[in-house]
Formats: sequence, C-alpha cells, structure tokens
Amino acid sequence: MLKHLHKIIFSCTSIVFFVSSAQINQKKFQQKPDQTKLEIEEKKLTDEACALYNNNEEVKAYHLAHKLIKKVKTARAKVNSNLLLAYYFNKKSLIDSSLYYTNEALKFNTVTNDSLKNRLYVLVYNLKAINYSNRGLIEESKKWHLKGIEASQKYNETDLYFTHVHGLALAYSKIGDFENALAMFKQCLKHTNDPEMVYGSYINMSEIYGRLKDFDKSNLYLNKAKNLCEEAKNSKCQAIISLDLGANSQEQGKIDEAMSFYNKSISISNENGYYRIALIAQRDMGKALIDLKKYNDAKIIISSGLENAIELGLLDEQTAIYKDLIEISVLQKDYKNAFKLSSDFYKIKDSISQLQKDKEINILEVKYKTEQKEKEITLLKKDQKLQASEIERQKEIKVITLISFLVILIPIIGLLVLYYQKLQTQSLLNSKQKEVSGQKIASLIKDQEIKLIKASILGQDKARKKIAQELHDSIGGNLAAIKLQFSSISNGNSKFNTIYQQLDETYNQVRSLSHNLMPKRFHQNDFILLLNEYMQNIGNASNINISISVYPKEAIDNLDEVLQNEIFTILQELITNTIKHANAQKADIQLDLIDNILNLVFEDNGKGFIPSATKTGIGLANIKNRLRDFKGTLFIDSHPKRGTIINIEIPNINAV
Repeated sequence: MLKHLHKIIFSCTSIVFFVSSAQINQKKFQQKPDQTKLEIEEKKLTDEACALYNNNEEVKAYHLAHKLIKKVKTARAKVNSNLLLAYYFNKKSLIDSSLYYTNEALKFNTVTNDSLKNRLYVLVYNLKAINYSNRGLIEESKKWHLKGIEASQKYNETDLYFTHVHGLALAYSKIGDFENALAMFKQCLKHTNDPEMVYGSYINMSEIYGRLKDFDKSNLYLNKAKNLCEEAKNSKCQAIISLDLGANSQEQGKIDEAMSFYNKSISISNENGYYRIALIAQRDMGKALIDLKKYNDAKIIISSGLENAIELGLLDEQTAIYKDLIEISVLQKDYKNAFKLSSDFYKIKDSISQLQKDKEINILEVKYKTEQKEKEITLLKKDQKLQASEIERQKEIKVITLISFLVILIPIIGLLVLYYQKLQTQSLLNSKQKEVSGQKIASLIKDQEIKLIKASILGQDKARKKIAQELHDSIGGNLAAIKLQFSSISNGNSKFNTIYQQLDETYNQVRSLSHNLMPKRFHQNDFILLLNEYMQNIGNASNINISISVYPKEAIDNLDEVLQNEIFTILQELITNTIKHANAQKADIQLDLIDNILNLVFEDNGKGFIPSATKTGIGLANIKNRLRDFKGTLFIDSHPKRGTIINIEIPNINAV
C-alpha cells in the first residue's frame, strides 16, 4: 500500500482572483454613468477587506467582511462580502459555513454586466468544487470544475480558466488518473502570472511521482517548490512540503528523518490553523510507527485525529483513519475490533458513494467467526482431557480434596465478583445522578436569574407609572385648580401676571414629567427605544455586553405592531437562551429593513454547539412557529468554542 495515497493535495486557489474581479478594468468601470456614489464607496470597503485577506490578515478581513455584510446596501458589495467569508471558512476547513456564504453570494448576483456575472459564477463553481473535494466527494468536485472551465472560456478569463484546470488535475490525481493529472499540472506551470499556482503544481507533481516511487523526480519538484514558497513566505506551502519530504523519507526507510519532517509540518499547521494538514501528518506518523511494528503507539496517534476529522466534517480523512485502524487491528490479529471498525468505515463510505460493504468486511467476519470456532474446539479438547484426568485420579484423596475445595471456592469468587460489579455500577449511577442534579440546579438558577431580571424591569415600569399617576392626579390636579382660580381673577397687575405665568409653566412641567415617566408602547412609534431600554436592563443585570444596530430606524419604528411584538418576543427568547446556555460575554444584534426584507442577525461569543447533533428546544421551536406565520426563515451557524450566529429573514414586509 502506497503511503502517499492519503497525502494532501495542494490547491493554488486564492482570493486573489476574487479581488481581480472587483478591480477589473477599474478606470473604465469608474467612468460608467450609471454607477452611484454609494456603489463606489462600498466597492472601496470590500476591496479593503480583500486586500487584508491577501496580505495574510485573514482574521481582520473576516471581521471587516462580517461588519460589511450587515450594513452594505448594493448587491455587488453584498456579493463580494459573502464571497470573502466563503473563502475564509473554506481555508479554515469549515465546509458547511463556506457553502452557506457561497450560496448567499449567488442570491445577490444581479449585476447587469454579463462578463462580471459570469466571473462570479466561475468563482462560485470553484468554491463549490473545493468544498466538495475536501468533503471527499470527488465526482461532484469534477463536475463543478468542468462547468467552471466552460464558463471561463466563454469570456476568455485566463486566470480563472487555469484555476479550474488546476482543480480538475487535483481531482484526477485523487482518483489515480496520473497521466491526465500530470498533463494538466504541466499546463498550469505555463501560467507564470500566478506564482502560487506554479509552486502548487510542482508540489502536486512531486506527490504523484512519490506515489510512482520515482523519488528523484519527486524531490526535484519539491525543491523547486520550496524555493518559491520561501520567497513568497507561504506557511501553508511550507507545511505541505515538510509533509511531502517526510513521506518520501518514510518510503525510503529513513524513519527518524521522516518523523522530524512530520513534526515540523504539524507545528506549522497548528500555528496557522491548517487542521487538515496536521491530521494527515499525524496519520503519516502513525504509518511510520506501523512500519516499526509499534502498533499500540500507532493506534493512539492515529485515533487522536478522528475526533477532529469528525468535527471538521472531513469524510475523506475519516475513511482514511478508519482504514489505518483496521490495518493495525488485522496486523494484531484482533479481528473482532477490525470487524467493528469496518462497520464504522462503511457507514462513512456509504455517505459518499452509497455503496454496500464489499468482500473485505465479509472476510474479516469469517476470520473472526473461524477464530471463535477454533477457540471453542480448543476449549472442548481441554475439557475432555480434564475429564479423563479426573477419572484417572478419582481414587486419590488429595485430588478429591482439591476438587472439593475448588467447587466451594469458585462460587465464592463469583459472588465477590458480582458484588464488586454491583458496587461499581452503584458508584457510576450515583456519579451520573449527581451530575444530572447539578445540571438541574444550574438550570433552575439561570431561570431564577431571568425571572429576577424580568421582575426588575416590570417593577421599574410599575414604579414609573405610579409616580407619573401621582404627579398627574395630585400635584398636577392641584396646580390645575390653582391656575383656574387665578384665571378667574381679572387683575392687570404685572406681579400678578408674573405669578400666573410661573404657575402655568410649573403645571406644564409636571404634566410633561408625568407623561415621560409612563412606560412606552409600540404604537407610540417608540419600538427601538423600548428595545434598547430592555436590552440595556438585561445587560446590566446579567453582565452581558449587548450592542444593537438598527437601520433604518424610522421605518422599523413604523412597522406593524403585531410584527414588532413578534420581533420583541423572538429577541427575548434568543437573549434568554444565550444567558441560560451560551456562557457568553458579548451579544450583537443587527436589525435591517432593506427592499421590503427584514433581516435579524443575532450573534454571541459563547461556547457554541453543533446544530445537527442538538435537539431543537421549545424556545427555537416557538421562534420557528412565529416565523412561519410571516413566511420567515431561520439559519443557525454555530460550532463548539466559536460562538453562535442566528440569521432570521422575513420577506414582503409591506404585505404584513
């Protein structure tokens, strides 16, 4: 089995092509008479985000794009912001998030220029192909690259054409069609305008020659790529080259040298967030330990990467890890475990190609059953020998005494074992009950905190209402009566007029104060003010920093009161979930009304969760039911330790 088969494929695709699409024919574009001032300003902002990304400042680019996606108004700026986020999550191997923002970019592709619209489609095809390739769906990846080649040739998009040629070469390499792969990589070497594509092609050609055991050519291309990578200061390229050098050393039996290269690759990958490369380096180290017959050590280091591969959704890596673990179990003649691992392997395999288990799992099952039968036959023979020996020595008193002792001792040992197991079970049960009780207590405390917060807000409203009523009914009434009496006295004295004027001003101040103290209602066009006050009170009581951004304020203040009530209730439910479950320190709320579409984005920096693995609670179910009446949609983007983003969209606001 070739150790290069599970190696990473270097992709040269970068956001640089996306930037060029935003900057193409800049002078000519700026002269267009139909381009507005807003479009020019928002284009500068998205170009700034792309420049940060290409200068290896991905985090800054992410934060800027995330802000822009909430506030930009033009379709082109929305496309660019979503596409940048799609590239960012693709680089971090977060496939679901990358595909989400890719599809969001397509929604806003309303550019009238056919060339620019086609360029966007070509970029989206490339992103889809890369994501499907990372997930292990190679045939799906090939389909999107072929569509991209066809679309890029239509408008002579040279850069994007070579991008898809390079991606198609990667797909051919993964399925073992080395002849086509090498021909396409050599074609990409001619595209010298993109250095990353050149050294990426060198790396992938080296990988193919390594799989063909031609290590001289493999190392030759690696050294060419290494020089270019060091000039470009590309950390991902350096991590992959270290991985390749380790694989070549391992193939040639230089295990210590291979381990050194693998450790270097893991160090660079972990430092820069290249989790997939780190996973592959771990597997290669495990393969090296298998060659040294250190099976237990190999099992530990390979198994450690399985959880990360599952969390990142890397089906291809999951199947490769299961293959390695099956190989180790077979080498250890642990056919029972090999059979179990094979079942897990084919569950992953079926999700990719919908294939049934092949003969390999049946062979392992037969070996396991055969081994069990052999053990049973061996035990039966031993029992027959013991019985024969017992019959021969029945006359000996010592043997009879010994057998009698064993007959008494075995039940006692059995009872002790059962008692010990019962104690262990009881201890485990007590531990679980204690854990469940702790969770219930924590939940009750959170519920009580939320009730106290709501009671505090309600108490403040009641106190304000009572003070307002007292001012209006008692002091205001008295002042009104005094004013009425003064008005009935006709006196032209200047001092009298002064006193009357002061009395009138005092009455108006008391009346204004009493009205201002009364709790506000949505129908008074104070929805945003009430929402800000509520979130401020919640934040002060729960120590969560809550920020709210609303645009346009006047239009949202004038929304239908029924819809305002629903939005307020949804936000109450979301902030309650954050307080109870997220352990967050910060929450951002963005409420926009653009083109009759109401968009609500709620984001916190809490502990996050896996939406597909989490049962929908009553709160989220209620939110979905409320949105159903308005034909609204809800999307949740969350990962453990990365916080939660909830995007709610309600269309056709004028029809509400």
